Amino acid sequence: MIEAARGMLGVPFRHQGRHPTAGVDCIGLLAIAAKTAGFQTRDHTQYGRRPVPSELLSRIAAHADEVPLEEAQPGDVLVFCIPKPDVPQHVGILTDSGTIVHTDAHVGRVVEITLSTAWRKRMHSAWRMRGAA
Repeated sequence: MIEAARGMLGVPFRHQGRHPTAGVDCIGLLAIAAKTAGFQTRDHTQYGRRPVPSELLSRIAAHADEVPLEEAQPGDVLVFCIPKPDVPQHVGILTDSGTIVHTDAHVGRVVEITLSTAWRKRMHSAWRMRGAA
């Protein structure tokens, strides 16, 4: 997952995008990284610019198991509350170096950033893909 996500660094942001060079959003990044890593997933692209939190979580839960945030490991999916507290609407992939790979709509591309205190405060939940080591 990490290698696949890092392979998309710099790819432009595109709402509902699912192309590893032409553009992805945060869920598109996750969908492509999971597929590239060999996970069987069902992708869903019919969602608004701000996903419905319960729908986002239920779609992730269809393919992954929630783990305590303090037990998150490299390759796990982190769900963030952006822009409002307690409203999960964004995902990123935790790396092996304490960073996350995610699609930043404000920057306009896929980036890898440090999981800073500010980002940690936004964390809602962590998920491990079923079948991940």
